[in-house]
This record gives sequence, C-alpha cells and structure tokens, in this order.
Amino acid sequence: MTMDHDDVFHMLALGEPNLADQQWQEVIERFEGLDPQSNSIARLGALVALGANEASFAAAVDTAIGAGSTVEELVGVLCALAPIVGTARLVVAASRLAPALGIDADAMFESGSVSPIRR
Repeated sequence: MTMDHDDVFHMLALGEPNLADQQWQEVIERFEGLDPQSNSIARLGALVALGANEASFAAAVDTAIGAGSTVEELVGVLCALAPIVGTARLVVAASRLAPALGIDADAMFESGSVSPIRR
C-alpha cells in the first residue's frame, strides 16, 4: 500500500477501521516524523492525558530513558502538561509514574520533604 501524507491524514481523521495492525505499523513507521526521544516524550504525554496505568507508564519511561531522555526532562513533561490536563489528572499520573522514575512518592509525604499545598 503506497500512501502519501494526505492519505494518512484522511485515514486518521476518519478513524479508519479496516486496516490490520501490520498495515498500521507500516503507516506509523513511514509517517511518524519524530526522532525516538521526541516520540517517547509525546507518547508519555498521551498516557498522562489518558490516565494510563502504572505498567503503561513504566514501559513509556523505559522507552524514553532508552531514547536518551533524563528523569528531569520527563518531570518537565509533566510540568508542561499541567495547564492542559489539569491538576487532578496530573496528580494521578505523577503517583503512577513515580515508581518508574525511581521516586518513592509515599516517602515524600511521610518525611515531610513535600507537603500538600494548603489554602
């Protein structure tokens, strides 16, 4: 199947249901257009927006770190997403991401090094 970017955009916009997984993989590989590090950061952002589970975050962090991202950059992704996804979604994502980032979120609150914001 030979497609140009217009064909792919049309398929994406219509939610093309008739492509097999193999065909989608070929489309993704051909039109992805992002380097592996940018791709992994974009996917992490999508997982945050979707409210993914801990296992998905762990896989995304492994991929991002393997592509050259640092923990600091991944925390920066969370900061960049805050105004878009909202505080509630971000708090849930941060708690699910913490183990993958090597952060003990529970210990932060127990030790008093981080305290919830009080108004």
